[in-house]
Amino acid sequence: MAQIDSINGGWRVTGDAQSSLGPVALRAGVGLSPAVRLDVQQLSVAGFSASGRLDQTAAGPFAGILEIAGKGLAGNARLSAAGGVQQADVTLAGDNISLPFATPVTADRVRLTARVRLPEAGADINADAQIAGLERGTLLVEQATGKLQMTGGTGTATLALKGNSGEGFNLAFAGDIAPNRWRITGGGDYDGRAAKLAGPAVITRDAAGWHLAPVTLTSALGNAELSGDWGDTRNLSARLDKVSLQMVGLAYPAINLAGRISGTLALAQVGDAAPTGSAALRLNGLSRSNITSTSTPIDVGVNAALSSGGTVVRAVIVRAGKVEGRAQARLGPIPAAGDSLIDRLFGASVTGQLRFAGLAQDLWGLSGLTALDVRGQVQVAGDVSGTLGDPQVSGVIRAAGARVEAPLLGAVATDASLDARFTASKLELTRFSGRSGKGSITGSGSIDLSYERGFPMDIRLAVTDAAILGRDDLSATGSGNIRVATDEYGGVVSGKLDLSRAEYRIGRTAVAEVPVLQVTERNTRILGRRTVQYVAPTRWLYNLAITADRRFMVTGMGIGSEWQADVRLRGGATTPELFGRIQLVRGDYDFAGKRFQLTRGDIRFLGGYPADPVINVTAENTGNGFTAFLTVDGTAQRPAIKFSSVPALPEDEVLSRVLFGSSVTDLSAPEAIQLAGALAGLRGSGGFNPIGAVSKGLGIDRLRILPADTVTGRRTTVAAGQYLGRNVYVELATDAAGYNATSIEIGLTRTLSVLSQVATLGGTSASVRWKKDY
Repeated sequence: MAQIDSINGGWRVTGDAQSSLGPVALRAGVGLSPAVRLDVQQLSVAGFSASGRLDQTAAGPFAGILEIAGKGLAGNARLSAAGGVQQADVTLAGDNISLPFATPVTADRVRLTARVRLPEAGADINADAQIAGLERGTLLVEQATGKLQMTGGTGTATLALKGNSGEGFNLAFAGDIAPNRWRITGGGDYDGRAAKLAGPAVITRDAAGWHLAPVTLTSALGNAELSGDWGDTRNLSARLDKVSLQMVGLAYPAINLAGRISGTLALAQVGDAAPTGSAALRLNGLSRSNITSTSTPIDVGVNAALSSGGTVVRAVIVRAGKVEGRAQARLGPIPAAGDSLIDRLFGASVTGQLRFAGLAQDLWGLSGLTALDVRGQVQVAGDVSGTLGDPQVSGVIRAAGARVEAPLLGAVATDASLDARFTASKLELTRFSGRSGKGSITGSGSIDLSYERGFPMDIRLAVTDAAILGRDDLSATGSGNIRVATDEYGGVVSGKLDLSRAEYRIGRTAVAEVPVLQVTERNTRILGRRTVQYVAPTRWLYNLAITADRRFMVTGMGIGSEWQADVRLRGGATTPELFGRIQLVRGDYDFAGKRFQLTRGDIRFLGGYPADPVINVTAENTGNGFTAFLTVDGTAQRPAIKFSSVPALPEDEVLSRVLFGSSVTDLSAPEAIQLAGALAGLRGSGGFNPIGAVSKGLGIDRLRILPADTVTGRRTTVAAGQYLGRNVYVELATDAAGYNATSIEIGLTRTLSVLSQVATLGGTSASVRWKKDY
């Protein structure tokens, strides 16, 4: 409600109101004189605000400037008189615009200029608009240009669009505009094929409203004939011929359906009454892509009749020519109130039945439940009541020999069996069991089928010696309890696990291999698409406590080792963070083909993604009359490697004796080059490691080069070794000139080992090694 106050010989207007454009906020001052001055301090309409000063002489046009801002745009409107007629010159511009709609809309660049005159004969408009980088869901308009020229309410308009909606398109339209008639022609290409209006689209207006005469659209997305009326009575008639369901994704990106639809559709609505009509549709190759998988395509036939008393729907589900399921439902009258037709539809009462016997992925992929991926034969019998958005279901689901995957964990259960029953809006998992690796997973829980509550679930799993983590950088087998709980925004994977075997691969995460640069992203697109796509709001978190008494294997960067662990996995599912500590049980470190025994190890995880733990590792190598110590400090991505020895020697001398068994002064030219490369690798925390690359390629634990031994007559020798179980290491060595040796090392404790060697030169030997770190 507006309020008018007298102030200093003038008037002040304040207040707010509602309009078809949204709320209107007013605050203006008007002077009292034959010449009216309007000081606009704040005028807000539909998210735009205007301020400025306007003058009016007698009853003539206004003159002045209004500054306009909102929605990331800024500009002004210059008002003036042109031959006694009101004229407005409008400019608006903006960069990096973001509009927070339900499906966000962004644009890199918007430019609008317009000149508007308002004579009694009809509006004169000359407008030019340019938009770049407009994006809504999967729709990207790289460039859009439009022009509008009107004189006395009659004129022409053009619109050109270039972009991508899953496939590239390049379209142009032209319109002839008269006061009560629009005639639109145009076309172009979609996915490299013609897309056009087969004839002009003619839109007319009379006392009853606007009317679209039948017009046919042809494109790579299919053919559609459309006609309709818009007024107090609204009608829509459509005849579809293999129209792609990508068109649905343009309006509702989260649905993300694939397939083709054919058939007829007729809808009518008078005022706010429920719509009436009929539909006879066939969906071919229906599927839906989501985070975990793509559902297998099915064919669905749907017949529906809408009346004021409700809607009757019957459907049949077919896969590879075989009927897998049938469904029928009756929807009560659609409520008249609601934010959108979808919300009103989900608020309607429903009764129905579903019978299905086929592949689980045919239906599961369409559900949108992405926390689990279910595949295999399943039988479903359900009866539905309640509302479509909050259904009450009774019935059962049974499956045997199925496959269930939890992609957030990388865990897979095979040969799974399931017994479940529908209770109200929930699917109660009364029994679930399956194999995971050499172990098993059992569980129970519930999945709420309520659209209004966002399909929440609460599933509890008990794992026994099961493969529970299968990420590229972290894999694990263990026992414990896991809970997956979700709400409308996402969910949490929590629990406590005791690992019987695990492996953390240092530096395996691809992100860790690329330097992190502080950059400002502009025009972030790859092959015409932005790298950041719209997805429904989600929040997936880890909250796992993980312990391992032994057999936590840490590999990578030359380390092959066993540890004990007490860590916590936290953070987002796509950006997991580790906290805690793992400590050395035993292990070795390879440097340039030489093996060092780890004598101290402490790795501390402090969070962050990708994981970059703090390392404190010491290893030693004894031979050639001295003991070399290698110390690794720093982080996994930026380690600092240092050499020392007893007796104390310079680092290059220590490295020379480790690599070649001789002093740096006795090196050959090739050996000196290799030493220089090794030193450069140390100082640069990297470098080329051909021995390590070959070892990794052959899939063996150790590969090293041994120097020639004049005492035994052994020449330069290649040795390859493999761990057999926890405590046994076997190594084979040869110089390709008659020398062959087999070595076995059995670790009795962390400090005591038994060594045995059988060689063609030097005979058989056995020894006991005892080491203690002081």
